[in-house]
Amino acid sequence: MKKYNFKRIGAAAAAAVMLTVSGCSLYPDGKSYSWERQNNGTQEATEEVSISEDMTKITGKLNGVTSADATLSISNPSKWYKYTAQLNGIDEDRTNRLKEYLNYEEETEDKSFLSNREGITYTTLKAKKKSYSNYVHGQRSDGFIKNMDEVFPLTELDGFPLNDALKVTEKILDILGLNAKLYKTVAIDAENATARMNEIGEDAQIYYPSKEARRYREGGEPVVWTRDDEAYFISYQLELDGAYLTNMYKHLTSGDVNGTRLEFVVGRDEVYWINCYRIYNIESREEITEPLKSVDDVLKRIKESNYYTIGLTEEGNMTSIELGYISYYSQQEKKMMIIPCWVCDFDITKKMVTGDKEYNESAKVMVIDAVTGQVRY
Repeated sequence: MKKYNFKRIGAAAAAAVMLTVSGCSLYPDGKSYSWERQNNGTQEATEEVSISEDMTKITGKLNGVTSADATLSISNPSKWYKYTAQLNGIDEDRTNRLKEYLNYEEETEDKSFLSNREGITYTTLKAKKKSYSNYVHGQRSDGFIKNMDEVFPLTELDGFPLNDALKVTEKILDILGLNAKLYKTVAIDAENATARMNEIGEDAQIYYPSKEARRYREGGEPVVWTRDDEAYFISYQLELDGAYLTNMYKHLTSGDVNGTRLEFVVGRDEVYWINCYRIYNIESREEITEPLKSVDDVLKRIKESNYYTIGLTEEGNMTSIELGYISYYSQQEKKMMIIPCWVCDFDITKKMVTGDKEYNESAKVMVIDAVTGQVRY
C-alpha cells in the first residue's frame, strides 16, 4: 500500500465559483442575490445575502433568526473524489529525522515523544506546565475558540517575528513529508495568556483549563505568565488532490468526524509542542463526476433547516463557511471515508439540556454533504 503524497503550498488557491439560485440569479455586479421567504403560503419581504467579489466573505440575512457575517473558503481542485483511507502514522525514517532535528534522544522529565499509527506527538516540560493548546482550543468545528482575535489580538510577539516560527514549522513539515497550507497562527503573549487563565465563569470559554487555572478557580494563587513563556500556536491543513482536509473533529454516535491535526507551539528558543495527528494512507479513490452543491445551494439549505434553530434564544450568526474534505469513520463500511462537504460555523445562544442540567450552548456547526446536499451533522 503506497503512502499518499500530500502537497504543501504557501497559500490557498484562488476560487472561482458560479452561483445560481432557483428563481433568481447573481446581480450584475456579481456580489449578491436574494430569495423570497414563504410563511404559510404568504410571501414576505425579500432577504438578501451578499458575497464579496473576491469570494472570501458572506454577509446579510439568512432567515428570521440567523444572519451571516462569515468568512468563505473554497477549495478549488480540478477534480473531486471520494476516498477510503486508513491511519498509518509517520514512517520510521522520517520520525528518526525529526528526533534528530529536535535533539531528542530518549524520554526524560523535560521531553517526551510518542509515535504510533495515528501520528506523532512531541511534548516538552514547558508545554506540560503551560498547556498552550488549552488556551486556543474550543467549540468551533476547527477546534478553536470562536473569539480568538479578542483573546489574543497580537499578530506578532515582541522581538520574535512570526516568520521565524514559520520557518521552523515548514522545516518540520518537510522532514515529515507532510504537504499542507498554513491555516491559523496565534501569538500567545504573556499579558493576554495571564488574563485568560485567571478568568472565571462561562464567559471565559476555557475549554480545558490548565492545572494552574483549576487551582486558581479553587482559591489558589493567580496564574502569571512571563516573556519566556510566550509562543506561537501554528496550525496547518493537509492538501489532497488540490483540495484541503478541514480540521473538523466531532464525536458522533453515527461515526466520529476525525479531522487531521497539524499543530505546533514554537517558542523563542525551541519547539515546545508538536501534534501531527490522524495521518492517513489513501486506500482507494473514486472520482465524483456530478457537480458539487454550490454556495447558493448551501445557503438555501441552511435557510430551510431548523437543525440549529431548535432552542435558539437569541439571533444566531454564521461566522464561517468552508468547502473541503472531511474524514469520518463509517460504521457501515467499517473504514475511514473522506468526502467533500460544506462546513458551516454559527455563533448562537440556545438552551441545551443534559439530564437534569440546563446550559447555554454558544457554538454550532452544520455539515452539508457537497454531493447530495443533505445535512450530515
